[in-house]
Amino acid sequence: FFRKHIMAKVTNARNLGQAIVHVGLGNFVRAHLASYMQTYNETIGPCEWGICAIDRDTPRTRDMIDVMKKADWNYKLITESAEATTNYDINSVVNLLNLGQDPKTAVAKLSHPSTRIVSLTVTEKGYYCDVTTGDLNFSNPELQHDLSNLAAPKSMHGLITSALKNRRDAGLAPFTIMSCDNLPGNGHITEHALMQFAERLDPKLADWMKAHVMFPNTMVDRITPNTPTADAPVKSEPFKQWVVEDKFCNGRPYWEAIVGPELLLVSDVMPYEMMKVRLLNGSHSALAYSAYLSGLHVVDQAMANEQIQGYLRKYMAEVKVTVPEVPGVDIDAYCSVLINRFTNPKVKDTTSRLCEDGSMKALSFWKPVILDQAKAGRQMPMMSLAVATWIRYMGLVDDGGNAIEVKDPASPGLLPLAKLAATTKDVVPFIQQAMGSEVASLTSFVSCVKAWYERLSTEGTMNVLSTLDDFAMGFQTPIAAAASSDVGSLSTQMGSIQLQTLYDAGTLHALFAKYDEDKSGGLSMEELRHALHDVLTGMREQSPAMLESILKSMNVPEETIQQRVAEALASIPDPDDAAFVRMVFARMDSDGDGVVSPEEFLSGFREAFDFWGRVEKFGPIDDLEMPSPDQSSPNLGCSAWGSLAQWSRKK
Repeated sequence: FFRKHIMAKVTNARNLGQAIVHVGLGNFVRAHLASYMQTYNETIGPCEWGICAIDRDTPRTRDMIDVMKKADWNYKLITESAEATTNYDINSVVNLLNLGQDPKTAVAKLSHPSTRIVSLTVTEKGYYCDVTTGDLNFSNPELQHDLSNLAAPKSMHGLITSALKNRRDAGLAPFTIMSCDNLPGNGHITEHALMQFAERLDPKLADWMKAHVMFPNTMVDRITPNTPTADAPVKSEPFKQWVVEDKFCNGRPYWEAIVGPELLLVSDVMPYEMMKVRLLNGSHSALAYSAYLSGLHVVDQAMANEQIQGYLRKYMAEVKVTVPEVPGVDIDAYCSVLINRFTNPKVKDTTSRLCEDGSMKALSFWKPVILDQAKAGRQMPMMSLAVATWIRYMGLVDDGGNAIEVKDPASPGLLPLAKLAATTKDVVPFIQQAMGSEVASLTSFVSCVKAWYERLSTEGTMNVLSTLDDFAMGFQTPIAAAASSDVGSLSTQMGSIQLQTLYDAGTLHALFAKYDEDKSGGLSMEELRHALHDVLTGMREQSPAMLESILKSMNVPEETIQQRVAEALASIPDPDDAAFVRMVFARMDSDGDGVVSPEEFLSGFREAFDFWGRVEKFGPIDDLEMPSPDQSSPNLGCSAWGSLAQWSRKK
């Protein structure tokens, strides 16, 4: 009786209040928050929890206001998959204000006591801060304007702070500030940014905010492409998820009425947020750059490419170890769901959209993973490849020679450094500028980025991706796969395991110093031969026990274990093989000056060993055909191993 006679279905905007004011009415919020509130209001009945949106003055905002008014604040949401298409009428957004044209009305709206939640989707760049710390960039012109013109603000910071000041002065309770942007710890970042602004403006106001305002963290998820015009339906995938920290200072909707797998109210959002940002958003960026460079501009078409999808699976496998345990979630199953979502042929998301604002996304999606992996002493071949594709993308030309239009607020500082990398193959200045000294000082990681970048530059993205199984610079596929692999694959993985375990950056520096017998700062071929002899001898001594332990843990029969051990030992190069020594020397001596520098030794060590396993698949190379450093060969002056691979196969 109650549902039939009291909970009348919401049919238009006039049924709803405007207790939620949302800043930044993009397509995502119309497919996500507005969709949840539509379901809520249809379940509960007409109530105060409608949405008044505010956006900056753009042609799109002006068009959207006209379109929404003519449609009586209704619009279509279409969710599509290969299996089904569903149409929804959305009318939970009941107003849209133009901040640029009428800032005072926008401030008045937030200042009104009926406003209880202010939600945000202003994208990473709308916070005007370092998204890894929340530190504000006070040189931003809008922030400078708002500090002296608070009554007519231009920024999100000025708008919210102006309204909170009005509410404090009027003795009103504050509103909750709820970020719905794809930022790890979005509530913490929003709080830190706004508190800094308030401190600069009025320390007493900042104290009041600190005591009374709440900033819940949220995790939001729904893939939503851009729409071509303001009057076009919003299209998205069927999947959606929202995880909300239950921390509000002025009431909230009774979301318990619609809570379920798609909406969770929790005390700690961070595990969910780390899972989503690191695996979905980080993978999206890794996919986007490699696909765009290869001429693949639609996400589902890129995912239909075997090399792209294979790379993405490896990326997820590498990154998932940094995700904490998430209540009720199987990470492997989550990764599989992501692959299926990315392959949805109906969404038609573009790789160019995913490439936008790469500098902000790298700080949020990649940098924390890189630092966590480095702290744990783990190698990052797939992440370093992702960073290398980003640097290549910022070079403004794809693999087919087509111009790239980059949309990134950090372009003025990064584009010249990407151009420098294209000329000199030096990626360090770009990494330093984009990710800071914390990442740029990780010698092993930067060396991997450099090696991938050189390969991408000489071979092309698709050729690089097609050889990941043969050469991944230390990538470890699951051990179960290793047990059933062929000899070449097994030997490559055993070598990778050994090299990662025994030879980190610090050990390699010490190894170089030990065998630089004349203290010249460079290894001659004879000095390198001594080093390789001891390294290979150590691998022969330690590999059997390591492999036996791995295979026994998998309950592999003893007979098979012994066969695998014998195969692994047979695959390790002969330390007295002159051809092998010359090949490694030629590979490491990338500048062809006749000695291996410390930098060349560090960047080429693992790569040279993995390359030997690949050359083994194409047959032995005669000793007489191996080049000395002073001989002309395709690899000299170019440190991409692909050139040497092609040359050796031809020989």
